[in-house]
Amino acid sequence: MSSPPDQALEKNPEINAETKPNVEEAPNPPAPDPLRVGLGSFSVLSDYLVVFLLKQLPSGTLINLSEVSIAFRYFALYDKLWRRLLLLETEGAFVYNREGWYRTYRDWAFAQKLEEVHQIGGNVTAQPPKPTALIRTFHSDLLYSYWYRSQAELQNYAFDTHQVDRISSIIFSPTLFQQHYEIPNNPVIFTDILRSWKALNGGKKQNRFWTPDLLEKRFPNVLFKISAFTPPPNRRRIRMTLTDFNHYMKNQRDPDPLYIFDSGFGERAPELLRDYEVPRHFWEDFFSVLGNGRPLYRWFLMGPERSGTGFHVDPYSTSAWNALLYGRKRWALYPPDAVPPGGKRVSFSEAGVENYDAMNILEWYFKVYPYLPPNLKPIEFVQEAGDMVFIPSGWWHAVLNLTDTVSVTQNFCNSQNLHKVIENLYDPSENSKLNVLQERIKEIRADIYDKIDTQRQILEGNYAKYKFERHQKKKQEWKDEKQRMEEKIKKLEAQLQQLATVSATEGGKEENGGIKSI
Repeated sequence: MSSPPDQALEKNPEINAETKPNVEEAPNPPAPDPLRVGLGSFSVLSDYLVVFLLKQLPSGTLINLSEVSIAFRYFALYDKLWRRLLLLETEGAFVYNREGWYRTYRDWAFAQKLEEVHQIGGNVTAQPPKPTALIRTFHSDLLYSYWYRSQAELQNYAFDTHQVDRISSIIFSPTLFQQHYEIPNNPVIFTDILRSWKALNGGKKQNRFWTPDLLEKRFPNVLFKISAFTPPPNRRRIRMTLTDFNHYMKNQRDPDPLYIFDSGFGERAPELLRDYEVPRHFWEDFFSVLGNGRPLYRWFLMGPERSGTGFHVDPYSTSAWNALLYGRKRWALYPPDAVPPGGKRVSFSEAGVENYDAMNILEWYFKVYPYLPPNLKPIEFVQEAGDMVFIPSGWWHAVLNLTDTVSVTQNFCNSQNLHKVIENLYDPSENSKLNVLQERIKEIRADIYDKIDTQRQILEGNYAKYKFERHQKKKQEWKDEKQRMEEKIKKLEAQLQQLATVSATEGGKEENGGIKSI
């Protein structure tokens, strides 16, 4: 096992130079970069604002800008801009070029043009030009950080705080598992619970292994949802064939790679559902009574090294299991009462997930993790192929893929997390999903129906109490405001009365003075 990332970073002066500026000394500010003058009026903007503005431009304008100056060439050819453009214009139908997203876009655009010319009977033989070499004297924290993270090799970037138990499903029956881990709401790793899965042992014909190459061979043209989205207002996940994605995965050097995150794999590749089975420890799942109306609950995941998910809490405070069939993952966890440092809690529209804002997990490990004091470090462990991780309700968790990985995960609502799930589902203005859940459970589990009914009464009572207290608070605020206004009016009236008295007095003096003068 390698040393912790913060210790590893200490040994690397390049990382320290980027992430740990010397705060003890106050050197003179560096001279302005002469190449940055080439940005013109943009030179006063931060790198992030420059990139934000360039994101609004079409590809042709970016190409033209790249010829204006060296500085504009650096920003206009920023690979992340071209990834965004390519995904929006192709919606996943492209073949990745290992030279990067700009080159991939040029290849795709040339192929489109070639097809148009052939349709009208023309002939094109010239290849699109490659970008000229960039001069390596331009300074940009944003561009350097992007490049630096893209060079990260993570095969040995493993660390374990030894705070999560590794247990056998043979020794720990469902009852023991509930007593020791599920009821106390503690995470755990099962080391042998997948031994009967065809996805892990290959099945009788040894062709059911969930490896990238074998999956591509079985489902070459099936479209899977990836981590990128189409733009609003019709926001949805972009899809790629497994052939194209596996090619991308083998050739990419992205600091935040795309990965497959597909909740509908069971409909488009139903054979995958026959390659695994839900362990008996997790058979109880009340959401199953909702049929096709249940919230999203299972995902097929496939991603390259450096990909992963940032900190989040699973939908509706459900619990989850995650089974790794290929590769290695590094997990970071925080308990429900400890929001992870380095970001802010935001609401993510899909499935009610709570997530962090704008920081992927590799960036978090480079920019936040090294500076955390011991008491703020996360609980960490490495998941190996064949391991199943249990994530309890309400726990914050993030995952970094140390190698190419293939996994499957599922969320569930059972007796242990039901009260938290009901709290998340309850909505005073709209409770159709909760109503259906309660009515269908009544047919099979009267005791659970009663629990839901009791909790709803408590929630409705709490909401009524909250409404009453809020009304009383507003009423008191109105009274206080009315009293303040009345006091202000009294003060104004008193001031006006005083002014009137002074005015009358001065007027009388003027009249008396006039008589005397006569």
